[in-house]
Amino acid sequence: MEHILLSPDSNKHSTLFPTHDKVLLYHNIDHVICVERDLQLKAAKHYDQRGGHSPTFAGSHGMYFPYHLSDTIKRQINYLSSSTIFDRKISIVTPDILDQWENSLVIPYLRSFQVEKELATNNFDFWGIQPQITYLLKDKAQAKKILASHQIPTPEFRICKINNLIPTALSFAREIEKIYVENDVSQYPIGLFIKQASSDGGYGSYVIKPATANTYICLPNGKGELAQRVLSKQIALEKAKQHLHNTYNPQYGDSIVIERLVDIIDTPSIQFAIMEGEVQFICLSDQIINQGGTACVGTRSYHLRKIQHQYTIESYIDTLQEWFKIILNAACNKAKIKLKTITGVACLDLAIPGLIEQKIWQRRGYKIPPPLIIEINPRITNTTDALMTIARIQKQEISIPVLQDIQKNGFLAIDEIPLNTHKSETEVREQILRLDEEMYCHYNTRVILRMYDNPMGIIFAGSYVQKVAKIVMEKLKSGETEK
Repeated sequence: MEHILLSPDSNKHSTLFPTHDKVLLYHNIDHVICVERDLQLKAAKHYDQRGGHSPTFAGSHGMYFPYHLSDTIKRQINYLSSSTIFDRKISIVTPDILDQWENSLVIPYLRSFQVEKELATNNFDFWGIQPQITYLLKDKAQAKKILASHQIPTPEFRICKINNLIPTALSFAREIEKIYVENDVSQYPIGLFIKQASSDGGYGSYVIKPATANTYICLPNGKGELAQRVLSKQIALEKAKQHLHNTYNPQYGDSIVIERLVDIIDTPSIQFAIMEGEVQFICLSDQIINQGGTACVGTRSYHLRKIQHQYTIESYIDTLQEWFKIILNAACNKAKIKLKTITGVACLDLAIPGLIEQKIWQRRGYKIPPPLIIEINPRITNTTDALMTIARIQKQEISIPVLQDIQKNGFLAIDEIPLNTHKSETEVREQILRLDEEMYCHYNTRVILRMYDNPMGIIFAGSYVQKVAKIVMEKLKSGETEK
């Protein structure tokens, strides 16, 4: 199957959010990271401080916090409301005052069934792809079935329950070995990427990859710093099974996807907007991967990627857009929802094949080996939230051309910056404000605190984001601010 070239779509509908007097943000990350409850809430406390995905010029802005409301979150909301950042008051909304926000437009990070159930009694309008679709595309088992049934390139996989992980994985490994022999790449190491079907962001996942002929490296949650070396495949699979048992949440089921671990040279994402069923390209972005692991710990403009190579994914943008249309249509047909009712944003996480992997796809009929679809994210993502945050700070309407311009000019969002624990929260916040002013003065680049936590999240926006990020992280570590 050759890749398809389509004529570019016109951005006849480019503004992402409808006009609304009252907007309520709900950064429901715990509906995205569907794992064991303590791990789920830990992630929520870290990421719930983000709040960029809202119309710039809405009359009233609120952020909904149903579970916890720390002093740190209150200070972060005050910071976002300040004239330096959004220059618009953001109200903190808790369940006891939810009725004061009746008739608001609710913009969740993921429009899930839980969101609509929690907020069912206040005449809210909801923005985003409908829950019936997000369930089908977010769930890795359901999504993989759609990809396979339409012959859209993705690594081979098997679906099973956690209790059946070991026999399924051993059988699958033998099948992978046959694939490699048939494609004359028998030297290709046989690795497995095991994921909970319901979770995202590497949470609850487990990677097994050969280190030597007799040892394997295991990566719980895709984190390089958690890497373990074991002496057999059987031990690795037993550890994987135990990890998945410890991290899964019975509320979301125990289905898992075992995926062939592929040789890759790059891990970009492609962002789309869906406007009344019409799919429009927003941008490519580069995922920042945890050192030695597979978990994403940040995002940046694609042209700033660290890994430079000759593979031109830009030639595949039209094809990826066409594949996403096929995926969306398939989900609509299964959910019995009309395509024209779909409005929201989505993202495909991709893998660019390495040299050995390219050989396999060339033997399958591709002159140019395709990018492989690893995951489908039918929601706002780290990238789109960061771009929207920057647009709001720049007092621009959140539209496709505006987000494209921000990406082109340069952005970098890092989620794991070590916190200087020798300073108080007030001191760190004041230091970041001074650094923002200094970097904007010297480099026309903004420094935006996204999450105050350990580790911190910071967005850099402007033409010199990588240089500024290096300067800022050094100064945050030392406590210095003056140039």
